[in-house]
Amino acid sequence: MALWAGNFVVVTTMTKSGKLSRVLLVDPSTGESKQLPVCGMVSAGLPDGTFLMGGDPSALEAPVSLAKAVGQGRLLHIDSAGKVLADIAPIGIVSSPPVVSKNGKFIAFQSKPADAPEGPNTRYGFTVLSVDGTSRQQQDMPCFPVAVMDDGSAVAMKCEFDERNTAPLCLVSSDGQTIKDIGRAVSAAVMGESLIYASNTDRPTIKTMSLAKE
Repeated sequence: MALWAGNFVVVTTMTKSGKLSRVLLVDPSTGESKQLPVCGMVSAGLPDGTFLMGGDPSALEAPVSLAKAVGQGRLLHIDSAGKVLADIAPIGIVSSPPVVSKNGKFIAFQSKPADAPEGPNTRYGFTVLSVDGTSRQQQDMPCFPVAVMDDGSAVAMKCEFDERNTAPLCLVSSDGQTIKDIGRAVSAAVMGESLIYASNTDRPTIKTMSLAKE
């Protein structure tokens, strides 16, 4: 796993026995790398050079199994020196790679009850969480995150696929109270302040929608 964090790339390394080993901070302009004193699975990079990692906070300096880091560990906010800035959430409830807002203040992910195993009968939800832990909004609807905005609102794709492999796209307000359906899509992405998505309802079409606040 390698992800951008500011101007650096954060890399999860692994031992020969299959355990997650040290985390490396790589400068792509020089190729130089720095080994951080933490072990775990890097899950998201933030624009300020910090990152989110699934790990065992009681044994951060020891190699850890993937199951322990991702299935039972915590979602930790780590700085570029390897220091834990915050313990954000049980990683067991995070059932998709988190997407990060452009300002690095919010993350969104598909979620599930912390004590529920992954499986076909699990009831998934959708969560938007502030990285500093001051706010959290949760929806009891199975969705994959497409993007989360700087104000905590989000674009999500509901897990309701039809025979054309399309699923509903929706906008979720920052307070979680308003969910606005956009249309059905095969895939979607946010570029700048525009939502771009591929529709296959009538015929294959690329559509765009402005996300700018009026």
